[in-house]
Amino acid sequence: MAPIRLVLPCLVVVIAVYVQQSHGYFCNRHQQIAFSRVTHTMNLVRHLVGRMNMMDKKVTAALEANRKKLVIIGHRHWHINYYQAVMQCKQRGGVLAVPRSRKESIELHAMIKKSAVKNIWMGANDMRHEGRWVDVHNRALRYTNWATRPREPNGRRRENCLNSHHFRSFRNWNDLNCHAGLHGALCRL
Repeated sequence: MAPIRLVLPCLVVVIAVYVQQSHGYFCNRHQQIAFSRVTHTMNLVRHLVGRMNMMDKKVTAALEANRKKLVIIGHRHWHINYYQAVMQCKQRGGVLAVPRSRKESIELHAMIKKSAVKNIWMGANDMRHEGRWVDVHNRALRYTNWATRPREPNGRRRENCLNSHHFRSFRNWNDLNCHAGLHGALCRL
């Protein structure tokens, strides 16, 4: 979306032209020529704003595409809490991540299967509002993969951070105390 400092002057011109056009304020040929120039300029501005919006979407998509690499960091001898996991990902230029789709969840399971790290932090919590799980950017989760046996999330106010256990066949999400020590973290770099 175009910055307000660009859009506001254009809106003023549009309103002024609309008032002149609808009330017949054109007194002479010079004003009619000026009106046509303003109309032409307005059309150019509309075109440019449209192009800017399109470019903004392309840049956002390119940034997202570059930040889609999921990486597991950690070691079986690590014991890091949720906050340390956030910092570990940040130090690597990424964020503590959470799978955003079933496809990413399947990719994560494959990565963990190959890894020595089986118990990881992921980038979501319900610290602010119990039961409202959000990612590290404070956006509501659109995809979840909570364990069903036992039914998760089940920790209420004691367990506010998201982790994933990958022992045997248990590969679903779990809520856990944010200060617990786990072996690694899922980062989106």
